[in-house]
Amino acid sequence: MRKKFLSIILVLALAISCSVQALAATYTDLSGHWAKTYLEDLADKGLLTGYSDGTMRPDINMTTCQLLVLLSRMYTLTDVQKGLIEDDYGSVINAAVASTSSWAYANLDICLAAGIVTEDELKTLDLTSNINKEQFALFLTRALQLSDDAEALTVSNLTYSDAANISEACVGSVAELATLGIVKGDTKNQFLPKSNVTRAVAATMISRALDYLDSKTVTLTIAGYAGFTGVDGIITAVGSGTVDMRGFDGYIREYQLPSSAAVTVNGTTGVIDSGDVGQYTKITMKNGVVTRAAVNTDSTIKWVQGTFYSITSTTSTTTTITVKDPTAGTKTDYKISSTATVTLNDKSSDINSLSYGNFLTVMLQNNVVTKVCAVSGDGQLSGKISAIEYGTTTAFKLLGTDGGTYCFSLAIGNLPTIQRGDTAITIDQLKTGDAVTLTLKSFVITLIQETDPASTITGELTAITATATGTDWVIATDAGTSLTLSLDESVSVTSGTTSILLSAVQPGNRVTVTVYHNTIAKVALLSSESAATKVSGSVLYVDTTNKQITLLTSSSKLVYVSTASTVSILVTSTGKTIALSAVQVGASLVAYGSYNSSSVFSAKSIIIE
Repeated sequence: MRKKFLSIILVLALAISCSVQALAATYTDLSGHWAKTYLEDLADKGLLTGYSDGTMRPDINMTTCQLLVLLSRMYTLTDVQKGLIEDDYGSVINAAVASTSSWAYANLDICLAAGIVTEDELKTLDLTSNINKEQFALFLTRALQLSDDAEALTVSNLTYSDAANISEACVGSVAELATLGIVKGDTKNQFLPKSNVTRAVAATMISRALDYLDSKTVTLTIAGYAGFTGVDGIITAVGSGTVDMRGFDGYIREYQLPSSAAVTVNGTTGVIDSGDVGQYTKITMKNGVVTRAAVNTDSTIKWVQGTFYSITSTTSTTTTITVKDPTAGTKTDYKISSTATVTLNDKSSDINSLSYGNFLTVMLQNNVVTKVCAVSGDGQLSGKISAIEYGTTTAFKLLGTDGGTYCFSLAIGNLPTIQRGDTAITIDQLKTGDAVTLTLKSFVITLIQETDPASTITGELTAITATATGTDWVIATDAGTSLTLSLDESVSVTSGTTSILLSAVQPGNRVTVTVYHNTIAKVALLSSESAATKVSGSVLYVDTTNKQITLLTSSSKLVYVSTASTVSILVTSTGKTIALSAVQVGASLVAYGSYNSSSVFSAKSIIIE
C-alpha cells in the first residue's frame, strides 16, 4: 500500500510540511522576525520550504512527523542506501504508521535506521500531534549521533531557571545541545521544555546543528549502509554462480553471486536461473562484492533494450518508437504512452530529443511504453583484460577501474582496431592482465588501445627455454644485466623492414626487443631468414570477399590465411577439391606456404582434415 498512497498524499504533504526546495525564495512574512536567518538558511539548503502564497509561517507549530522528516534530511545518503534502508525498515513503518502519513514513509525509514527514533517509540507516538521542545532535543541529539556524550550529562550541567522541569530522559540531550550552543535560553533564561516546537524554533536548532557539523567537518551518514553501490538493469545471461546484466547505463557486466548474497525474486527469498533472463534486477554491492540481488518478474511489465532507430507518429494521438536489437539487427515498433517518462544520460528529457544510435532501456506495461531510459553510448572505458574467449563471436571481458567486469561480444570477422602504442596488433597478442582503453560508439568497441608502458632492450639472446606456460628468452643486455622475459607467441619479428619467422631467431643473435610488462611483443633481428612452412588450426571465419581464412591455432594464436595464391583446397575424407566458399567454420585446416608478416600467411595449398 506504501507506493499506492504515496503520489496522492505527497502533494498534500508538501503544502503543510517540510519539503525539499528547488529554488531560493523571499518570504513575505519573515521581515523583522527573530528566526529569519535560520529559516532562510534551511530554505537555501533545501531542507525547508514555504507555502504557495509566498509565506514561511514561522510561528505555526510542527507535528512530530514533520520534525522527524526534517531530521532525516540532515543525512547524506545515496539512492542505493535509501533503497536498502527501505528494504530493511519498510515493513516496520507500514505496520506502525497510518497510511495518512505515507508521504513520510521513506523519511521515517531513515529515522529508524539512524536511531533517531526506535521501533517501540514509533508505535506509541502520535505523529500527527505537536511535539514539545525537550522531545525534539532528544531526537536532534540522536540525529547528531551524540547520544553517548549526552548520557554523561545531568541537570547539574544546566543553568536554565526551569531546568528542574525537564524530563529526566531528556536532560542529557538538552545539556549536550546547550554545551554546543545549539539551544539557548530565552530572555528569562528559560528553556521551556514543554512548549510546542514552531517552524522558527525547529529551523533555529537545526541550522545551528548544521553549523556545528560543518565546524567539525562531519557529514551525517548511517554506518551500516556506508560503502554500498548498486546497478539496475536487465539480466542477459545466468551462469554457474554468475549473472550478466545490462544496466540502464548500457554496459553489460558480469557479477559473481557469493553464497552469502541475499537473493530475492518478487520480494521472496529465491534463486536466479536462466528463466530470469530478460527480467528487471537490482544488484547491490559493498566493496565490489554482491550482497543483494533482487529480481522482479511482474507479468504486466516487459523490458526491452536496444538502440534507438526512429520515432513515428501514425495518428495525432498515436506515436511509436522503433528499437533495433543490437545483436540480431532486427527492428521492432512499440506504441508510446502519452504519459511516458523519458531520460537521456540520467536527465529528464522528451522522446523527440533522442538521437539515432542512443542505447535504450524501455519499460512496457501491457505492451505500451511507459518509460524510456536513453544513453549516448559513446566514450571510453579503461581497465585490465580479465578474459578473452575465442569463437565466431569472441567474448571480451574487462575489469574496469570501478571494479566491475564489463562484457563485450566481438565478431571475429569484424574486429575493432587494436593498437599497442602506434602499432596495429591482432587480438591474440592481447593477454589477460593487459591494461587497455576501449573507445566505444553506441557501446560497440571501435578501438582497443593497450596502455601498458613499453620498454626497449638491446642485447644478445643467450637462451630459449620452454616453460609450462609458454617460452622464455634470456637476454644479456648491453647494460650488463641478464633478463629473463616471457615471449608473446604472436610476437612481431622483423629484420630491417622485412617480417620474418620467429624460428629465424636463435641463441647468439643480437636483438632489440620491445617489452610490455615483462613480455616481449616485438623483436628486431640483425640478420633475416625466411623459410617455407605450414600452419594448422581451427577455422573461425571465412572471408570470401577478401579471400582470407581466420584460423585459431592450438596455441590460441590467430593466423590470417590468405588464399589469393592458393592452388587447391583438398578435403582428405573425400579426396576432392572445394571452393573457398565451401570451407566450414570449425573445420580442421592445414595450410602450406609462407608468412607475409607475423600474422598473415600466404597459402599455396590447403588441406581440410
